[in-house]
Amino acid sequence: MKKTVFIPLIIVFTLSGILYAQDSPDFTGVWKLDKSKSQLQQWGNRESPDVMLNIIHDGKNIKIETIRSTPGGKRKTEVSFEIGGKSKKIQLPGMRMGRRSGMGKRQMPEADTRAKWKKDKKTLIITTDMEMSRRGRTMKMTTTSTYSLSEDGKTLTIMQERATPRGTRESIYVYNKFEK
Repeated sequence: MKKTVFIPLIIVFTLSGILYAQDSPDFTGVWKLDKSKSQLQQWGNRESPDVMLNIIHDGKNIKIETIRSTPGGKRKTEVSFEIGGKSKKIQLPGMRMGRRSGMGKRQMPEADTRAKWKKDKKTLIITTDMEMSRRGRTMKMTTTSTYSLSEDGKTLTIMQERATPRGTRESIYVYNKFEK
């Protein structure tokens, strides 16, 4: 009797785990920014850079490599974290602010980052909190990035809200899946 009850329970739990995993989208892929469909913030007098994302999404783990191409060259940044996990301190390699270290380079700010699924399990929310010091003032900035995929999985939309003491700025980044 115990075996006949136990085996169906194993099957039910296994299937529910598979179905749960299928509910959440997989953001894995190489993505190219479509500037014509995006609503980007102005970069001063400069044109917005060309951006490619290389995302590796494996269950709860996600790694996002960002490659920005500007007239001055390419700049790569990489972050990785656990979705639904604890908040994680990361270095923001693309930003050099604050005091210079003893080596003459500016220190990269640390950010407190966390990622979680929205209740619908279709939208990923990545929140980053950081404090920056500049000219003796400390400023807190919170960036909330909302990732969603189109039904066909070929378009990634990232809605980003950046809140600072100077106000809130919003951008919408639309990426197309890059097929080699």
